[in-house]
Amino acid sequence: GFGQPHTTTSHKLHMRYKALILAFSFLSLSLFAIANEQNIDVEDFNLAIKYKSEGDLKKALDLLNKLSESRNAEADYTLGQFYEKGEGVSRNFTKAFQHFLNAANNGHAPAQRKLGYFYDTGKGINESRAEAYLYYTFATFADDQEASIILGYKHLMGYSVPASCDVGVAYYHQVASELIDSIPHGYGMTFLLDHPRLVEYDSGRDRTSERQDIVMYYQYTADSGDAEAQVSLGNLYLQGVYGVQVNYETALYYFRLAAAQGDPSGLCNLGYMYANGLGVKSNNETAIHYYQRAIEKENPQALNNLGYMLLNGIGIEKNFMKGLEYLNHAVRKSHPDSLVHLALLYQNGEGVERDAQKAVQYLTLSASHGNLRAMYHLATLHLSSGDQPRSCSTAIKILKKFVEKVYTDKLMDDAFLTYESGDYARALHLYETAAEMGVEIAQSNAAFMYEKGVAPPDFAKDDLSRYRSAFRYYSMSSDQQSSSSHLKLGDFYYYGLGDLGSDFRKSVYHFRQASDLRHAQASFNLGYMHEHGLGLPKDFFLAKRFYDLASEFTGDATVPVALALAWLRIHSIYESLDSFSLFDSETVTLIVLAVSLILLFLLRRRF
Repeated sequence: GFGQPHTTTSHKLHMRYKALILAFSFLSLSLFAIANEQNIDVEDFNLAIKYKSEGDLKKALDLLNKLSESRNAEADYTLGQFYEKGEGVSRNFTKAFQHFLNAANNGHAPAQRKLGYFYDTGKGINESRAEAYLYYTFATFADDQEASIILGYKHLMGYSVPASCDVGVAYYHQVASELIDSIPHGYGMTFLLDHPRLVEYDSGRDRTSERQDIVMYYQYTADSGDAEAQVSLGNLYLQGVYGVQVNYETALYYFRLAAAQGDPSGLCNLGYMYANGLGVKSNNETAIHYYQRAIEKENPQALNNLGYMLLNGIGIEKNFMKGLEYLNHAVRKSHPDSLVHLALLYQNGEGVERDAQKAVQYLTLSASHGNLRAMYHLATLHLSSGDQPRSCSTAIKILKKFVEKVYTDKLMDDAFLTYESGDYARALHLYETAAEMGVEIAQSNAAFMYEKGVAPPDFAKDDLSRYRSAFRYYSMSSDQQSSSSHLKLGDFYYYGLGDLGSDFRKSVYHFRQASDLRHAQASFNLGYMHEHGLGLPKDFFLAKRFYDLASEFTGDATVPVALALAWLRIHSIYESLDSFSLFDSETVTLIVLAVSLILLFLLRRRF
């Protein structure tokens, strides 16, 4: 037979090249197939989102489930949201958790953060603070802002990790540094959104209707030719608050009406619209024209805006001294934005002699007016180790407030409006989301909803889990010095709600904390406990002192305190008589009841 063919070195190399070419071709085809499949996935996912936006949730869910089978992270995350919120499906936290887990395993940062939230709150899985912290940390690796806020808060308070101001402030500062650029320059009036505390909420008020009434008032007055109302209505359309959708063209229309009447704020805001190209093509020359007209009427916002443009040569020839003059003029009117601009000049010694003390003074004054830029720069100064002592505790308080205002303000407003509409499940979900980020009022409101039993069954399966969730959030809120939450915790321990068991000593502790924060009901409760010797020594003198404190803290306590003091006097007489045994106990009881009825009758006629 024939032997093995002779194989030369060149032939071997040729075979290797051929193998490499085949392997490369196979890899290329595989990558092309994967890329093509990913492109198809993206197209299908976008189609599912389109179906969702059009309200066709069945088609959206069918397509998302199909994508989930191929381990599409975005599809799994979106399905998790569907099950978490109960959109198009029955709310199911267990299924939501599983979809978030699938997405998280594919590196999806928001899904990792969601898992942290689920482990923290025990939704769809048993609570695990360690697992929660782990997933939040994973999410921060991809710069997830919400996860960073949560970890900043946990390190600040020492929740499931050792308390560390330095670690906490690093998380807050990172988020704040990303958010600062989202705050517009040179805009004046801002509508502040108030966030009601449900514990103190007057259910007789309808804030949604109140806001609608405000908008209708501005609309009517503006259309009647009132320049101030035209500016206010324009601001509503510019900012998109009080239920008004952002509409730059409409804002521009009303600013023009006000400007035509020579209103300084209307002139300035019209200049702002032209400077930033909002509802109109950007035109610095026109913006400067309106700013100058507003400056003739001593408008501080226009002085600030044109001063800033002159300082930096924006749309106009740079003139540092003229810009500085405008800013100083605005500062004399205590204008918050101008205070920030001048503070930064003094901090860096740009065109002025460096003065760190003046920089801090100006930033502090501006921050006291609620200026967000001032808050950010003031916190940054407190973190630096320059001309003044570094203060991590001051910096983290300021940054926490800044981040919550910028990041969670709209979330909190949506939560309350949703609560007021009667959609308690969605409202609780929004409040819990904000609560885990450290928003104190959100913690109080989530606790209140659990305590009062308005939480849907899938949020709390029984009274025990309901009270546990309420206790957790009241505790978090009280750690941030909420007097009403300390009062609630005192009630929890007094009545032994949930599985706590009655503990007058702990109840007294929380009532004292609330009383120190000037809470009238807590002071009244301490008076009652001193009067009857519940967890405190029986002491009528101290009881009267705490009853009196309650009436000092609020006028609403006048009548109940008067009744309590009247009964305290009777109680004191009863104790004295009983101790001397002048009358038998039945006679004393009849006397006490008779006197009580007379006092109640007299008080009723008086009030």
